[in-house]
Amino acid sequence: HDMGEQLAGEVMKEQPRGAPVYLFSGAAVNEITERFRAGICQALDAGGYQYEYYRKSTDDGFREKLEEAVGAGEEGIVLIALDPESLTEAAAMLTEHRIHAAYVAGLYGRGSTIAILNYLDKEIITGICAVDNFSSGYLSVKMASDAISSQSYHGPVRMDSYYIKKA
Repeated sequence: HDMGEQLAGEVMKEQPRGAPVYLFSGAAVNEITERFRAGICQALDAGGYQYEYYRKSTDDGFREKLEEAVGAGEEGIVLIALDPESLTEAAAMLTEHRIHAAYVAGLYGRGSTIAILNYLDKEIITGICAVDNFSSGYLSVKMASDAISSQSYHGPVRMDSYYIKKA
């Protein structure tokens, strides 16, 4: 939730109110994606931004939605991918279909895969939120160890996230 609020805060610093904002995710949505989306929506609502959520239903779903927005005359489009797979897919689509990329003011999301970092370096992706994977892995192992030794479960763990963009 906090990571979503953080990313939306950065989007609102970089993109004007009134810009068409599209949140999108893959067909399969998990709890992490839902919490991330809730944080983004809460922050965008508080900032007075209008947005539309789109859940992918076909292989060309993101491209079709972007073509629809471009066809409606929208410019300065802001895309926010809710999961790393969707972010990678959107960046690949914008690389492949440069004509669509001209209408996109920013592509944002979460994740830190090599593909995502390469797209960030090439400035296809505007900004990402990521967590420290080493700490995340350590906490996962510790929680599993505690569960095995019958120690109590303390609920969701909050991790610091970081906003990253190319300087």
